[in-house]
Amino acid sequence: AIELLLDEGLSEFEATERIAMFAVPDSPYAFLLLLRRQPFAGESIDKLVAAANELEVSPMYVPRLHDGLLTRLRGGGQTYAELVAAAAVVDPETGEQQPLDIRPVGDDRPFFFDVFHAVPTDLVVLGASAAALVLLFSIVAALARGSGHGAAADVWPFALYFTGLGAGFMLIEIPLIQKLVLVLGYPTVALTTTLFGLLLGGGLGSALSQRLAPGEGGGRLIAFAGTAAVVYTVAFALLLPRLDAWLLPQPLQVRIGVLMAVLGGLGLLLGMLFPTGLRMLARIAPLDVPWMWGLNGILSVVGSLLAVLLAGAIGFRGVLLAGALVYAATLLLVPAMSRRAARAP
Repeated sequence: AIELLLDEGLSEFEATERIAMFAVPDSPYAFLLLLRRQPFAGESIDKLVAAANELEVSPMYVPRLHDGLLTRLRGGGQTYAELVAAAAVVDPETGEQQPLDIRPVGDDRPFFFDVFHAVPTDLVVLGASAAALVLLFSIVAALARGSGHGAAADVWPFALYFTGLGAGFMLIEIPLIQKLVLVLGYPTVALTTTLFGLLLGGGLGSALSQRLAPGEGGGRLIAFAGTAAVVYTVAFALLLPRLDAWLLPQPLQVRIGVLMAVLGGLGLLLGMLFPTGLRMLARIAPLDVPWMWGLNGILSVVGSLLAVLLAGAIGFRGVLLAGALVYAATLLLVPAMSRRAARAP
């Protein structure tokens, strides 16, 4: 609330004159924050206190009456930036101060309940467990490769490639679902629109890739489609606010149709990468194809968890750009894959 008022050109003291906060012990929300365009003063404060007494709520901050929370800010002894940086609570177990992240949230980072800078312990445990399982099954799969499988030196670029595709796709899909809730209005509509657009486009891209690169030349198709997908994703991430502004006044059907078309184009490009890579691998190590399916699937699960962890730190747009970065890094493996596929009889 303070930052909103500061953005409108008010001073820090003027901002503190326009807010009040109460503790509401019998409510599931616990607190009541009041924000107004005019300062609380004189008769408005008297009415506020009278209403608080009648409702049996406890004032935590009322200008001039209960200034404890913002005394230094009101007196000029602290700036708003210093207030945010100094926010902390005392850990009851250790007695140490634990920093709080009280920056205002927005649509790109809507985690108003996540006030600690550290990643939640539950997610750390879940992430570590998933990483351990990936490592375990990868080792087992590598040791179980018997005769008829490709040489390890020939297969490793493909293993990294399909690993990157699995993680990168989820780093794009998860933030897209979240970002489109704003313009579509409903989480279920955003979910179905995103999945339908990406997966329909991906299916068409997969079918098209068989015609464009049925045998050799798969590396060139991956390089072209992958580069186009990276550029497409970055452009979408940067231009989405403008697209939202244009779409919001439109009927829901128009918004869904436009976004399905846009996402279908992205899915078309992404859908070419997986089957083309499989066909290249099948030329030199057909028995390793199931292994790559497994790696891709496992990293899809890990990628979805990674998307949630990153979103708290860099926002959903940052995760979307991270997905584009993963795809860009994955494309660096294409020359090595092409050389190995070219040596196939």
